[in-house]
Amino acid sequence: MKKILAYSVALSAIFVMSGCGGGNSGDSANGQAHVAFSKHPSPRVDALFKTDGTSAGIVEGDWDRLTDGIDSLQRETIDNVEIYGDYVYYTATTTADPGVLLPEIKARSYRNKVTNNETEVINESHSPMLDADKRFKTSNGLYMFEIEGRAIFKYASNGIRTDYEISLPHHMIPASDLGKVVVGDIIYFGVRVQGSNISDLESYGVAKFDTTNNTFAMVIGLKYVKVGRMHYSDDGNKLYINATTNASGSGIYAFHLDTPSIPPVLLIENVYANKNFLLYDGDIYVIGQTINTLQLGLYLIKPDIDHGYTTMVTGTSVGRETLFAYHNAVYAVIGGKLWWVDGDHELQGIMMITYSPNIDGHFVEANDKVYFAHTESGTGFELYALEHNHHVALAHEIAAGTDSSYPSHLTELDGNIVFQATEDGVDNGLYKYDTNTDVLTTLY
Repeated sequence: MKKILAYSVALSAIFVMSGCGGGNSGDSANGQAHVAFSKHPSPRVDALFKTDGTSAGIVEGDWDRLTDGIDSLQRETIDNVEIYGDYVYYTATTTADPGVLLPEIKARSYRNKVTNNETEVINESHSPMLDADKRFKTSNGLYMFEIEGRAIFKYASNGIRTDYEISLPHHMIPASDLGKVVVGDIIYFGVRVQGSNISDLESYGVAKFDTTNNTFAMVIGLKYVKVGRMHYSDDGNKLYINATTNASGSGIYAFHLDTPSIPPVLLIENVYANKNFLLYDGDIYVIGQTINTLQLGLYLIKPDIDHGYTTMVTGTSVGRETLFAYHNAVYAVIGGKLWWVDGDHELQGIMMITYSPNIDGHFVEANDKVYFAHTESGTGFELYALEHNHHVALAHEIAAGTDSSYPSHLTELDGNIVFQATEDGVDNGLYKYDTNTDVLTTLY
């Protein structure tokens, strides 16, 4: 399965990101894909579909309840789809149109048993923060943070659940807005003193949970105003942390796990890195946002020089910023443009990238190409492919002429692409694109 949602990516892997905080809308394993699917381009009301590439059937969904009255203004979004063992795990979030007065956003995590389609709720919150940042896989199981920060759930491949109550000094607990990352069989996560807020200058830190011996411990003490996104690089065994300290201010810090007594080193001041963080060929690439101007930049960090970084390009956010490695090169979408980095660390522009609210902006590798939704003169939003020579071309046109099919929820299945699109702008279909023969098959 080539669609990977992660914080750091090794050589020649694909880093897939919606760019606006979302996670995977599909996953595949053992010759089957589970994909979020909505009957109509708008409003988006998702069901979870299962397909083997020849036909598709619904796993879970409740389209009919959103038909009349105030419910017609709601949206049900399925995201963070992940297959593990005998189950597929996913999140369903109910929201409303802007300006519509409805109850709070409600998010639920579900799991569905692949063999018999039994579905159960495993976590629930009046918060949209149930996302992939709280679900982590190690060799010991699939782990999920309980939304109120009091426990970690472990799911074995057979679905058996074990709860571990978080026990840390100083009443420290994790929170939905604090960073988390997996290093081997250890989960590192930001914590804060229970009941604290950002004005409490010494109430944040970093803790770890060892999934082998099921123990908790503090790693970095009470020195931070806030611990944001965290990323890991095995080059130097370092954590890279968005944080604010009383002494050094806000920015991206490096923390050596081999020397925990040495405080983190400030690398880039007044810049926060979001999920767009890539380890490639010994270097670190970050799409970060300046704290004061909110301008985005692509930064190159040289890990062997603790204070060494280069600002490669800056731009205004247009949403769905993306960073990935493909065929011996690094690619970035920033400021509405697709770039690639050559062997001399020089940035080369390829093309402007246009987005629509009806697509999710995923880049997915299949059969040695990278597929994504895009539009150019003479076509609407269709399926495009990036090739080894940094060339982008139309892969398949579904809606004729300048009409758009809005390919979305792209998921790799056995070297092909399964995705949602519309031929008439009214109803969506679920399709499989054969990357070898250019044949498009309607699954639903």
